[in-house]
Amino acid sequence: MSKGTTRRSIRIDDPLWDKAQAEASERGDNLSDIIRAVLIEYVETHANEQRKAMTSEVNIMTTAERLAVIEARPNNLAYGPEDRAYLLALVRELRADEDSK
Repeated sequence: MSKGTTRRSIRIDDPLWDKAQAEASERGDNLSDIIRAVLIEYVETHANEQRKAMTSEVNIMTTAERLAVIEARPNNLAYGPEDRAYLLALVRELRADEDSK
């Protein structure tokens, strides 16, 4: 998968690298693909944790406070495009709740 990817330089202890490479070779895997998959899982897990923390903080606020926080700092609260979409959906939901009262 070299097309569309950028070569990166990272530091990994030799024993760990050698074990990982041997394991990947035994399984017929490519070490770059394994590292990529682990990084994707790491990023997704972090985003989910942020989303959960943000939701629990939002649940103890009044609706007006929630909207003010989100609208004042949308980029500070969003980890990436997926989080920004989540925030927009949350704002729509909160506004709908406010309108129905």
